[in-house]
Amino acid sequence: MASPGMWAALGVLLLATVFVLGFFAAGSAEKILDLLRETDQIGRFVVMVQKEVADRLAAAPGSSQYGLPSVTAALKADVKVEFSVPPQVFVPPPKVGSAVVSLRRREVVGPVDRAIELAARAFGQRRKMLRRSLAGTVSDSQLRTAGIDPTRRPEELAPLDFVHLAEVIDG
Repeated sequence: MASPGMWAALGVLLLATVFVLGFFAAGSAEKILDLLRETDQIGRFVVMVQKEVADRLAAAPGSSQYGLPSVTAALKADVKVEFSVPPQVFVPPPKVGSAVVSLRRREVVGPVDRAIELAARAFGQRRKMLRRSLAGTVSDSQLRTAGIDPTRRPEELAPLDFVHLAEVIDG
């Protein structure tokens, strides 16, 4: 059972007109990201997920958790890990911790969907330099025009770097 303080904190998070509230189990990052990409009518998400998923959604560039979920979430919403939920509040307690995450939809100017496609391709070969992971899609010249060193790796780029790259490619 959750503590009264947790319920009060959750109540404050629900002040929105259209929102999703729920607990998402295994594979939840992809389900949340699909909703963000495909459903513009939902202005806010408040979800409980495994702590590991929360960390991936809110990760900053350069961190070990940063990846495609982080880029997609950041380009579609302001992401905040609101609070952690320890396993002891559940019966029976799971083996992993949970966290409540809020995602408030926001608009980013530019070709966001194309930027997410580029990020997906780049993170498909995470440990490779961008010139390798994006070969055949993006030239070194286009990377440089976007202000990106072709020898960088995808986990080093901020979400808006992918937007700038998409703008260069789409002309």
